[in-house]
Amino acid sequence: MAFKVLMFSPLHNIGLTTVTAMIAHTFAYKGFTSMIGYTDVYNAIPRYFGVTDLDDPTRSITQVIRMVDSNSINSKDILKYAYQYDIKHKAYFMNFGDSRLNDTAQHRILDYVFTNVPTDLTILDMSEAPDNGFAQEMIQKATSIFIVTDLSDKGLMIAKNWMESDLFPSLDDVYIILNHYEDVVIPWKRMADKLNVLPSHVCKLHHNPFITQASLNNALHTLVPLIEAHEPKVANLNNDLKEINQAINDYALQKRNHINFQDALAKLQRKTHIGI
Repeated sequence: MAFKVLMFSPLHNIGLTTVTAMIAHTFAYKGFTSMIGYTDVYNAIPRYFGVTDLDDPTRSITQVIRMVDSNSINSKDILKYAYQYDIKHKAYFMNFGDSRLNDTAQHRILDYVFTNVPTDLTILDMSEAPDNGFAQEMIQKATSIFIVTDLSDKGLMIAKNWMESDLFPSLDDVYIILNHYEDVVIPWKRMADKLNVLPSHVCKLHHNPFITQASLNNALHTLVPLIEAHEPKVANLNNDLKEINQAINDYALQKRNHINFQDALAKLQRKTHIGI
């Protein structure tokens, strides 16, 4: 089951890219292939993973565009043009933010890669809001959508308005992640009530100074092994990432249950037909 995940944020500088990176690397660390895509020219993904010497950060995507235009690439070849920042764990990122590309070209290649790249998890750090025309097209192709917000009134209000709008075809696959979460500020279930969403659709990533430290030191990828090992200094993040991963995996469970139901229904119909 391939997971196609979109990440949105109602405000700038509240941790969208950090959360995206941590989700992707958690999947990779567990043995899945993962790829992050991003469109912001100044996105911090490479730096967070300790990649500071990209000679031409958009070289790969311009090559892919030429091959897509000439119909000379297949889905298995896409990862050859992504940057593999962690060879052991098959973790990649791809930069779609090239100022030389017009919006049409950028959207076409982003759509192609998101749809066809053969990774277990493909996650996009979206610089557009969900009401953007292109974002709406991508929403139709996503298996899960996350809105990352902090606890500010403005961020929560925008996130709530998005959830109550008709921007998403179904809220079954839309989740809110409360970044920099503090239990003492407001209890988690009360926060779900405030956002008018089911508690099962509210995830959280607790405030932890080591996230900031790892980001500033270009070593965010080193944090996930510590979290998985229940290192005391980051122990409060272990369950948070499990909740987010479970939300992503809920799509597979729903899909599998739907298939099982359809199979059972078909068998029942066949038996009924035979009985007649």
